[in-house]
Amino acid sequence: MPSGPVLLQLLAYGEERQAAALMLTLTKLATEVVVDINALPNAEYEQHADSAAAVLGGFAPTLSTWHDWAVAYAAAAEAAKQELPAFTATSGHASSSSSSSAGDAAGTAAPAAAPLRGATPPACPHDPNRQLLRLYGFALPHLLRFCWHASGAADGGLPPPEEDAQEQRNGVHANLQHSTSLMLPRMQRLVAMGRRRAQDRGDTRAEGSWTGVLGRAGGVDGEGLVGGAGKESGEEELAELLLPPCDAGEVLLVCGNPECDSFEGHSEAGRGLKRCGGRCGGAVAYCCAACQKAHWSAGHREECGKRA
Repeated sequence: MPSGPVLLQLLAYGEERQAAALMLTLTKLATEVVVDINALPNAEYEQHADSAAAVLGGFAPTLSTWHDWAVAYAAAAEAAKQELPAFTATSGHASSSSSSSAGDAAGTAAPAAAPLRGATPPACPHDPNRQLLRLYGFALPHLLRFCWHASGAADGGLPPPEEDAQEQRNGVHANLQHSTSLMLPRMQRLVAMGRRRAQDRGDTRAEGSWTGVLGRAGGVDGEGLVGGAGKESGEEELAELLLPPCDAGEVLLVCGNPECDSFEGHSEAGRGLKRCGGRCGGAVAYCCAACQKAHWSAGHREECGKRA
């Protein structure tokens, strides 16, 4: 799996649909690995430990870095006299550029995001900062599901390691569970803020899509996190800027089954999805009949009826 700085560079500078497809594939892969290794008995884990560590080792820290950057970017964009932060591959944190002010959020170019280490950022036909932010909104529902599984929340909390469990397994689980347990409430709070913003605008479509994201991460309401301890400066601004899940198709049309774990095809951007032929008017699309059936049973049956 690409290292954090390299991955964020690819997302910032790449063609948007292909960048979204890459992020979705990596998130699906990481989620599948987590689900599989959590179910393995200790006796079978050792043979999979190296591959699990290779896939998961840098993924959760990258999510934390991306989230930190997005929050800082949104906060600076809101503050009229502050500079917009640019992600730097050398530091892994948000920094500022004297060539740009927060007024750039109104339409002028923002500082380059994720420049190549020790090199001039490549010529880019789009604003890499805004693309990185837009892709975070696109990926958020999938990243939240990953953190829900990796933190152990999906299993009611991972059990404490057995005394005779392999040290390697304990180390991988402890590090992964710790980092994703920190990220999970931050992402849930952000989704809840997005839902509240949609409510304030009277946007029932966006509100429903945010509610669905929370429902797929354990049914957490999220409202208790909005004004609770740990709330970060810039989160409210970020919630306002994020792309609602119902509009994710503007970036990349993906399988409408949130539990889809298919890796068929050369890329997520090139999959032959077929839209639902029901009363929803093709609001969602599926990669296969199994995913359509699963999503129908999970609630799309009612959604199609509402749109009649």
